[in-house]
Amino acid sequence: MSYRQTSRRTAFTLVELLVVIAIIGILVGMLLPAVQQVREAARNANCQSNIRNVALASLNFEAVKQRYPAGTTDVFESELGTSILVSILPQLEQQAVADILTDALVGATGVAEATDRLADNAAEVPIFICPSSTQSDQLSNDTILNTNINGAAAHYYGVAGPGDDINPAPGTFADFPQNDYFTLPETQGATDARFRVGMEGIFSPFTSARQSAAADNINLSEYSLKRSKTSSDLRDGTSNTLMFGEMSRSEGVRSGDGTPITTHRTAWTIGSKDDGPTTGQYSPDHLYGVNAFVVGLNERENYLARANDPSSSGSVNSQSFSSNHSGGVNFAYADGHINTLDAEIEENLLKRLSSIAGSESASDQGF
Repeated sequence: MSYRQTSRRTAFTLVELLVVIAIIGILVGMLLPAVQQVREAARNANCQSNIRNVALASLNFEAVKQRYPAGTTDVFESELGTSILVSILPQLEQQAVADILTDALVGATGVAEATDRLADNAAEVPIFICPSSTQSDQLSNDTILNTNINGAAAHYYGVAGPGDDINPAPGTFADFPQNDYFTLPETQGATDARFRVGMEGIFSPFTSARQSAAADNINLSEYSLKRSKTSSDLRDGTSNTLMFGEMSRSEGVRSGDGTPITTHRTAWTIGSKDDGPTTGQYSPDHLYGVNAFVVGLNERENYLARANDPSSSGSVNSQSFSSNHSGGVNFAYADGHINTLDAEIEENLLKRLSSIAGSESASDQGF
């Protein structure tokens, strides 16, 4: 009796291996975008949690002191101020960091030294950083302070209110045709400059007193009184008023001629600096912890200088709120809720939402 042996194949052919590899490659290619989307969604959720905590800390501050934290707080001869984030460190359970900053300022002999000490002690606080930001946007890069570029940055800025992209002539204060929203002009005189600052936001450090539209010589002292807002100032209602916005992206910013612009991202501890003549009326020139709505969201080209002078790159207080999130830019409202605003949202609507003036609503057509 004979038996016929049958051969069994124990390996794949080259063609079969190539087919399997191709299928795996296709599956991986389909899976990677989904994984990246999940990761970005997690980073965005973390960012929203951060800005929510910053907003809740400000609300807790208001609950105790019956006023909101100031846009900047003077710490040295009215020429240097700490940021709004410094004011709410205790409410964020960061009292140890606040104590370090207080101790660092003891014995400072001048504004320059005090500025350096604030920058040098601006340690990274994770709650102030958007996880979708690049490493370069997590560090100070500002040179206007005339100090070493030191310290960690922050990505959540207080809303100073609606600004204007029309720069009036030196020495004048035009009646801007935007629902009477007033902005401190970028140039106040031949030698004294203060960059555009919104005056009707929850964290504007200036009063909203108005001058006559016909007045050419303004008593600027009325616009230099820094005061904190109270709940009674928010006549639009807390659910309709922006409190904090995200500014976590700056790459690709260029002036009108294509020259790269240094975005004015400074150490999170610094809220204001006076680089002009030492007079009470012109302090501070630059605000760093707050920002006004002069341009739209995520505007990359020439957004620092959208005024009469396209070569200017110094509009510190009217930078674009921005993010690397695909869905838009995160904002916290004065009632504590968070919303991601689409980057294509109209500038006029942004200005309405940033105002505490009370006369307009987000749905109004005229501005």
